[in-house]
Amino acid sequence: PRSAGFNWPSGRSPVKEQQLSATKAKAAKPAKQQPPSATKAKTTKPSAAIPALPAARILRLTQLLALVDYCAVGAMRTVLPYYLRSLGGAGKHVGGLETAYGVGQIVGAIACGRLSDSRGRKLVLLLSFAGAAVGYAVAGAGVAYGSLLLLLASRLPVGLAKQTVTASRAVASDLTPPDASRSAALARLFAGCSLGYAVGPYFGGRLVDHVGHTSPVPALLCAVVFVLLIPVTASLLPETATLSSSAAARVPKATAAPSPESTKRRRRELLLLVGCTLPEASLIIFSSTTLALLAHQLGWPASRLGLYNSAWGLLSGGASLFLWPWLLRSGLVSDLAALLVGAASLGIASAALAASPTAEVLWACLILGTVAVGLL
Repeated sequence: PRSAGFNWPSGRSPVKEQQLSATKAKAAKPAKQQPPSATKAKTTKPSAAIPALPAARILRLTQLLALVDYCAVGAMRTVLPYYLRSLGGAGKHVGGLETAYGVGQIVGAIACGRLSDSRGRKLVLLLSFAGAAVGYAVAGAGVAYGSLLLLLASRLPVGLAKQTVTASRAVASDLTPPDASRSAALARLFAGCSLGYAVGPYFGGRLVDHVGHTSPVPALLCAVVFVLLIPVTASLLPETATLSSSAAARVPKATAAPSPESTKRRRRELLLLVGCTLPEASLIIFSSTTLALLAHQLGWPASRLGLYNSAWGLLSGGASLFLWPWLLRSGLVSDLAALLVGAASLGIASAALAASPTAEVLWACLILGTVAVGLL
């Protein structure tokens, strides 16, 4: 109209005036009340990043996976020394099993930790189960073909990919707030692992006594367990990494010169890590190498060594679920005091067995071993 020489008094055409008045009337009109059920349903609708299953059900599934995992791990922990003995292995080969596993754990912990943050917890769990299946299948092949080298090499893929506990803890952290509920979830997760380790060693030892030390059946059965865990995890466990603050973690942080307090704190943390490394290494030597060699020296069958490992796992799980959290929360024992008591318990048990390597002393040291595992 302006091009035709028409200028409306308000500067707007009648059509725009009608549109404006309709918009004002709509804005002045009170909003339509919705029933409470509709409002609730709209506010509680989960986003695409949240798993369809409730958090409690995901946590229970994760605990179940860890329990079954540790059943097989505990069984193989009892079976492997007897496999080595049947192949003519010595004490250095028993230690070599844990060394190969430990080297794989160092590399795998770094790689799988980054993979867990970038690709998700579910993928790490699947890789853990696949690596364990491959490693235990190789162990069965080593026993079947009488190859000591193949049996030792079987621990490397297990160590590289076996990050079940790390990924399971990450799942629990994704689904729980950083308060007492997270501590409870992690405690239940550790209790599930301990329960699995309490069941697995005994049945693994009984199976070896039944089929013989030269049979690959126990190792292959453990490999089958991990093969079955792969489709269960792939189909039932949702990805939870999207619930964590991964976007905030990718935000670049401003770099500043370290303050004297932060430098001092980092130095203390480094000293703490170094201080924990020695007792942790001693605990691994005691539980994996010394215990297996002592069981052979005492003439224990595999079922008795499995019974000892199962009792150790059961006591450790119960104490870690109830006793140690209560002591630390109550303030009766500080963190530093707990580390010192754990290291002292392990030292007393080792000294007692060095002085008198008998079955009676070994069973008496079970309580000391439980304290060492729980506090270290």
